[in-house]
Amino acid sequence: MAYATLSDLQERFGETEILQLTDRDGDDSPDSGVADRALEDASATADSYLARRHDVPLSEAPAVLVAVVCDLARARLYDDNAPEVVTSRKDDALAWLKRV
Repeated sequence: MAYATLSDLQERFGETEILQLTDRDGDDSPDSGVADRALEDASATADSYLARRHDVPLSEAPAVLVAVVCDLARARLYDDNAPEVVTSRKDDALAWLKRV
């Protein structure tokens, strides 16, 4: 279960960036399958940390967790070409998960 949606990614990072990262078939629309896979992977990462203290998946994700999952998914969508700000936000998200 993903804690965030394609719409969450678009609201946080803009439709243009998410389109560039997910439009794998070149039809000028985001590929929801690509975004969903990144969000599922990011949510699974979050669950791996949260499971130490909570039953997962959580039935309702707090806003901070949605933001963390979006940061992780965005970094995953960039693969090996992530700008420094994306990498930094991913590292911050993982640090937050470690503290939870």
